[in-house]
Amino acid sequence: MVDVFSGRPLLTRDGHAVDPEEVLQNKIVGLYFSAGWCSPCRDFTPVLDLKKKYNITAIPKLVIVKQTGEVITDKGRKQIKERGLSCFRNWLEGADVFQNFSN
Repeated sequence: MVDVFSGRPLLTRDGHAVDPEEVLQNKIVGLYFSAGWCSPCRDFTPVLDLKKKYNITAIPKLVIVKQTGEVITDKGRKQIKERGLSCFRNWLEGADVFQNFSN
């Protein structure tokens, strides 16, 4: 995941820049995709070129990735709607996720 943010500092809620390599260590990251025509989205969405990397063709979209950038699931919204909070446990288990959500 660090390579996706290489050369781009991440900001905390307080607006402080942090080192991606340090703060993303052993973390699972959710990537939120929005629309350029949406004013609140433009205010919220950082300028990152992730749309192409994760093949985003529709919005809203929730992609869950490992710290390496490897996709755990590109069906985050659907899984949360269908399975609720248990998704987070499965995502954290990483390797088991592919078996649990393969259908």
